[in-house]
Amino acid sequence: YGNTDARTPHLDRLAREGVRFTNAFTPSPVCSPSRATLLAGRYGTEVGITDWLNPEENEAGMGLPPELTTWAEALQQAGYRTGLVGKWHLGSKPPFHPTRQGYGSFLGFLGGGNE
Repeated sequence: YGNTDARTPHLDRLAREGVRFTNAFTPSPVCSPSRATLLAGRYGTEVGITDWLNPEENEAGMGLPPELTTWAEALQQAGYRTGLVGKWHLGSKPPFHPTRQGYGSFLGFLGGGNE
């Protein structure tokens, strides 16, 4: 949208041709419940994530319930390849790993902050 510091010719072309992201909603001011809502299509309160997952909760085995269907899983089932780059912060134990929640590949970190 006019930032001169970052060159984004492909995004600029998409914006010129009519695709612009100008409105958003977040169900929570913190990361974990917002991510849970985005990925599962359900409020964080519905999936048991109501605040950011602190290190003790991660260690205790809290995370995005594996039995939920995520957008990534739905996309995989439709034939798309999926990947996640960046911060996960929806559980650091193996059952909650992004590659078990619909992402074919993952490059990033599991916890929040500098965990």
